[in-house]
Formats: sequence, C-alpha cells, structure tokens
Amino acid sequence: MLACAQGEGDAEETRKAERAAEVARVYHFYQNYLERSGLLDFGDLIFRTVRLLSEQDTVRTKIQAQYLHVLVDEYQDVNRACGVLLGLLANRGEGLWVVGDTRQAVYRWRGAAPAQVRHFLKDFPHGRTKALTVNYRSLPPIVHLISAVASQMSVLPATDSHTETTAMTERADFSAWQAHRQESDTTPDEQSAVRFEIATNADAEARELAQVIKSREERGVPFRAQVVICRKHSQLTKLARALEAKGVPTLYLGDIFERSEVRDMLALVALASDGSGRTLPRVARFPEYNVPLREVRAILQAAKETGREFPDALISLKSTQAVGALPHNKVGEVTTGTNGAASVIGKEGNTSTEGLARLTYHLARVAHLQSAWKMLTHYLFIHSRYLMPVLADGSSAGAQRRLAIYQLLQFIHNEGMRAVEATNEPDARRAILRYVRRLKSLYEDKSLRPAPISAEGLDAVRLTTVHGAKGLEWSCVYLPYLGRGYFPAKRQYELCPPPVGMIETFSDGGDNKTEEGGDAGEAQKDTHLEEEECLFFLALSRARDRLCLSRAKRYGGSTSKASELLEKIEEHLSRAADSAATWHAEIEENVADVLSKSPPQMPDPKPLFTERQLGTYLKCPRKFFYEQRLYLSGKGEETAYLRFHACVYETLAWLAGERMAGRLVEGSADAFQESAQAQLTQLWRAKGPVGHVYESFYREQAALMVERAVRHYSRARGQLFHQTWTIERLGALISITPDYMELIEGAGGAIVLFRQTRTGKPPARTPDDDAYALFYAVTAEHFPQAHPRVEILYLSTDEIIEVNLSQRTINTRLKHYDNAISGILAGEFPPEVSDHQCPRCAHFFTCPKAEE
Repeated sequence: MLACAQGEGDAEETRKAERAAEVARVYHFYQNYLERSGLLDFGDLIFRTVRLLSEQDTVRTKIQAQYLHVLVDEYQDVNRACGVLLGLLANRGEGLWVVGDTRQAVYRWRGAAPAQVRHFLKDFPHGRTKALTVNYRSLPPIVHLISAVASQMSVLPATDSHTETTAMTERADFSAWQAHRQESDTTPDEQSAVRFEIATNADAEARELAQVIKSREERGVPFRAQVVICRKHSQLTKLARALEAKGVPTLYLGDIFERSEVRDMLALVALASDGSGRTLPRVARFPEYNVPLREVRAILQAAKETGREFPDALISLKSTQAVGALPHNKVGEVTTGTNGAASVIGKEGNTSTEGLARLTYHLARVAHLQSAWKMLTHYLFIHSRYLMPVLADGSSAGAQRRLAIYQLLQFIHNEGMRAVEATNEPDARRAILRYVRRLKSLYEDKSLRPAPISAEGLDAVRLTTVHGAKGLEWSCVYLPYLGRGYFPAKRQYELCPPPVGMIETFSDGGDNKTEEGGDAGEAQKDTHLEEEECLFFLALSRARDRLCLSRAKRYGGSTSKASELLEKIEEHLSRAADSAATWHAEIEENVADVLSKSPPQMPDPKPLFTERQLGTYLKCPRKFFYEQRLYLSGKGEETAYLRFHACVYETLAWLAGERMAGRLVEGSADAFQESAQAQLTQLWRAKGPVGHVYESFYREQAALMVERAVRHYSRARGQLFHQTWTIERLGALISITPDYMELIEGAGGAIVLFRQTRTGKPPARTPDDDAYALFYAVTAEHFPQAHPRVEILYLSTDEIIEVNLSQRTINTRLKHYDNAISGILAGEFPPEVSDHQCPRCAHFFTCPKAEE
C-alpha cells in the first residue's frame, strides 16, 4: 500500500498509508504483549471463539446442541465478527430469533454492521422476516411525522426480496404505520401533539423551551416525564444552565470533570500536590475564603521571588500565623440569597485576611495526606465548610451538585490505584490529576456522565443525547438545536482510515466481500449521513404525547440555517423550515446603537506585546489572563516527548548563536557536527527523558535533527539577523524574534528570508499561522525595498516548505492581532473551549469555563 502510493507520487495516499503502517506496528506490539502475558481482550474472545467453532466440528456440534434457541436483540448494532459467531452458533438459523431495525442503527462508529439486517436472509436462507406495522407508543400526529421521516431514509429495511424496486416500495409503505393510541388517550392541552418553533437566537430558544416545560408541568405533566434531547453534550450543557436559570429543574450531570464543584475539588488536590500554586486563583475564591484576586497575585509573585513551592509557600506566610483556632471560634452560618443560592458568612465578617487564614489552616490539615480520596473526604467532612451551602440547597441543582461530588469521590476511590499504574506517577494525588487529563483527552470519561440510579426519583427534566435516549420514552420530548451543522453533526475527518480491502462489506448481490476500490471518502460521507438520519428518527420516536422541534436563526455569533433533516419533512410541519421566527429575543439590540458605540480609547504611549503573548490570546484569552495578568506558569506536564523536543529546540537556539558569532559556516559544517552533538548531549543529561522506555529512540531522532539543522544553518549566503523586530499597529506595538532571518542581495533585488524550524513533519495542508503575516510586516516596515520569503524547515523529514501569502491574507491575519490587542485593552478574557486542547492546558483545573 505504501510502496504503491509512493510510486504514484500521491502525497495524500502516502500519508494515509504511513498512518496505517504505524497503527499496524502498534497493534503488532500490542498483540505480542497480550500473547506473552497470557491475556485476552474482547476482540480475542470473539476471534478465538469463531476460529474454534470453525475448525473443530465436534465442539461446534456440541455447542449447537446445547443452545437450541438463540435470541438477539438490537441486531442492527451487532458487528460483523459477532454476526459470523452467530452463524456458527445458530446452525443455519434453526431456533434463531432476531429483532432489529436499520433505522435505529446508531453505532456504526464502534463497528456495528447494520447491513446484516438487510442481508439476514442471505446469511440464514431458511429464515423469514416480519415487519411491525403498529406503533403502540405515540399519538397519531407523532406517528405520522415519524413515518414521513422513515419513508425518506437512506437505509433499507429487511425484506424477503432483494430488488431495489421492492425495497423502495417497502420504504414508502412505512408511511402506513398505524398508531394504536388515539388523541383521546391523553388530556388535550394543545392543538397538535407536534409543534415546530423558530427562535431568533439560542437564548430565545432556551427561554421559550423553559416556558413550555413549566406550562406543561402546571397542567399535570411532571418534570421527570419531560426530556430535552440534543445531538451533543456541549448543547445540553448550555441548555441545562439556561433552563436552571429560568427555574426549570434539570437532571444532567453532563461532563462531570467540567462541573464547577468537581473542578473545585480537583483544583484543591492540585494546589496541595503539584507545587506550582497554579490553582490558587480558583481555590482562594471558594465562598468561605473569598480572597481578592489582587492578593492572590501578590502571593503568587512572592512565591516566585522566594522560590517556595505550594502549599508551603502559602502555609509559611507571616500574615497567617497563629490562626489555628480561627475555623473553630468563628463558626460560619448558612444564609440564602434572593436567588435561592446558599452561602457561608462568618459571624465576624469574611475579610480577606480571615479567608486567607482559614484557607491556610485547612491546607495545613490535609496537604500531608497522600491519598486524594482521604484528602478530599477530610477536607469536606471534617475541616472545611464547603459542603454547607451544597447540603442546604434543596433545589434540583443542589441535588446534582451533591451527586457530582459523590461521583467524584467514588471515582477517585475506585480508580486511585489504576491511575498510579496508568500514569507511572508515584504520587497518588498527582496521578489522579494526570489520569483525569488522560480520560478527557481520549474521550474516555463518558461512563461517568449518566446520573446514578439513586437520582431517578428526582422530579426534574431529563437532558440526554440521542444515543443516551435509545430504548427510553417520555411523555414530552423537546428536540432543539435543529440548525445546519448542529443536527446532522458535521462529519469528523478520519485521521487514519482503514486500508482499502481490510473491511468486509456486503455486495449488492448479498455476498460478503472486501472493499476493492471506489471513493472511500464519499462512502464514508454516505455512511455518516445515514447514521445522522437514524439518530433523528430515534430522537423523534421517543415521544409518547408531545413532540416539540425547534431551531434558532443564530447560535453564538453565527447565522444558522435550518437543518437538512427539517427541510425533508417541512411539508408535515406547521411552518416552513426557514420561515420567520416565532420565538423572539426579549431585547433586540438596535443595529444603529451598536454602530454608534465609540471604540475603546487607546492608551498613549502604545503598549508593547510580543508575538508569543498575542498568539496565546488568540488561542485562548483566558490562558493569556492567567499567564500575563496572574503570572501563572503556562508550562504543562513534562512528558518524555516534550522533554525530547525541548532539548532539540535549545540546541537549535545555541546553533543560531554560533552562526551569528561566525563559528558555524558552510566550510566547517562537518567539523562542527561534533560540537553540536556534544551540546545536545549536555542538554540531554540535564533535561532529556533519561531512563524513559523510549529514550534510545528519542535520542536517535534528536541527534538526526541536530545533524540536519547544522547543515541548513551553515548555508547562509547573506547577512544574518538574530534580533527582535517591532512593528506598529493601531493599538499597540508588536515584537517578534524570527528563528532564522537572512538578507540576501541579488541581481533581481533583495530578499529577506525568514525560516521557522519545526521538529515534526509537514502537515497535509499548508501551515496556517498568523505569525507568518508578521514577517511580511517586518519586511515592509524595516526593509521596504526587499521582498519577503517565508519558509518552514521540518527536521523530521528534512523538508523545506515555502509559505506564500496574498496581501488579503496578510491583512486578515494582522487584523487578528489588532482584535487581540483590542480585547486585551478592553479586559476581555473569555475561555476558548476545546475538547482537544483544554485537557492538555496547564490551567485545566483552574479555568472556570464550565460555569460560563
């Protein structure tokens, strides 16, 4: 596969083949490890059983005689391997009964093969199929809408005949589904069981949903009999906050590690164990401490100047001496505010000095406990008053906060030892923090999202994803966020698609085969759309009595069109999918007023920002705030991989200095290699991943990168610059220090060469970095007669890629910096939420993005 792609010169296919080969090497290593250790994974259980029954006739006959009847539910969610196993168990299908519906096939992403339902009679020729024609759950208008959706779905039902004409006929016949229930089965409270609304924006959609939910509860439909179903958890999180703000109780723990109270506890563990004090800004703001941010910043600055680590840096503060008795002689009391939220207030007030003293006292009592579970239980139940307002809150939100804390404590208790083993971190507290980051990064925290069984009795509106709603039903179902790009969800790019021919599929004639060609991308796209249709069908069919579909014309700052799924069925709805809004925002801001607002006044003289600082703001304004306003370190976890790259980059900086000093020139490059490798060795001993299982591999790659860098750094033909340049923008000055900058004079004119060095491989697309526009700006401002040339040197492959920017692109990227400057000067530091980047951020446990 790889040789073929390389021979044809297809860069994209070559990248796919390289990724597939890498996965194959990892899998080979993994499988060898299992065999050496005498272990089996789930795939082995299926594979070895299939091989046993296929090769051993005696065993197969005995098993078939033992199980005369086999029942399979949710047959559309069975993968092909299990389908083969079923064929061996069921002996030509005798005694086999399967129940399946391809319209509810929503697990393709984990290997399900719904085509088995359509080809059931090919696998079991003596079988028969029977379609269900009566719906016993929903009222007639809902059944009619579900039928309209089903008649247009791409998936085909199981059928005794296999012609396309017959299949299309049966698909159309689904609209004749009969409703067993009648409108008289429920108390009439609306003109129709199905309604479709269009809101001006997301806030209006949430507000009106809250009104509908509350009105139905007043008419006798309990909150727990109503559900909001969304395509993604991120949508549910926003709606949960909005509904709670409007007085609608909800039951939705969501992403437990994003919840405020859980982040509080993890921040406390980090403050006591990681030494940086990075989470002090969060812990210090607990209600019983309420230490002002300016004092937090002073404490962090003092710790930095004295070199003390936390929590010792806090415990040793002179201002908090002799406060051991403070938490006992100033017992707080619980008060309830006008919004129903409880808080703790000391009898003699809660000054910052008292709060800081109380925090110091609590830390001193728990920081020595090496178990995260013991530390938190002692803190919560013995020393602090954190739980007092949580226990006093009788609302559903309070119940969920208690559930979340319980879930966290249970998680830490059950997973503590596994975290130590998985992260190879001897400190159990730091291990659990690293383990949480890993779970978040790999999206392996989903098992913690469902509410425990003990919460089922809460009278609160359920919030769930479509996948979570499968197999359940409610009296009233609300399906919001039906905007394009939200439902159907956007198709995710598959980083490492399986090689062509690896996956067994079904031919039109029903025979099993492997993929031999065709447009794999289009096939993947079709499969994605099929599954999104199935999810829509599944969501609609959860409703018994009332179904409310809604969308907004704007989500966030972007205009949103109607979902393609709505457009397919708009003739069955009360209005067109793109008609005028029926749910309006409370306050429509006048456009003229917005335009007339004066821009913020720019300070004089202009402030100076480095490109790195503005780059941080562009990636995440909140990260900029933590690092530039609170002086928190942005240095994340020092993995072996990062230490390896750090050694290479420090060696490159040394090489640049040697080149500027004239000691590294083209004629001396070979002789200079020894000095460069010696510099790398020195750095490696001090900062490299010494002793790591992959140290030899990292060391070999580092040496190769340095060798290549020496060759490239020695080839300068013109005047070299290794300095900081400043360019002027409307609101501030921006400084940037290029990795490599060379002024080359030639007959065709002068060229300013900027070369950035990267240790990785070239990406599939041309690199997109705003900093490259600054190189053009430096040339225009300081070398107006020269032409800029921007290159990127990739040391892993020894390739140089040129980056060409049009003037329009340059202006757009410089505008990004202008916007960043305006945001900083205006004091705007919102978090930039990213499921991929946030768990890797140094401020993950500090950032309050979950509450915002």
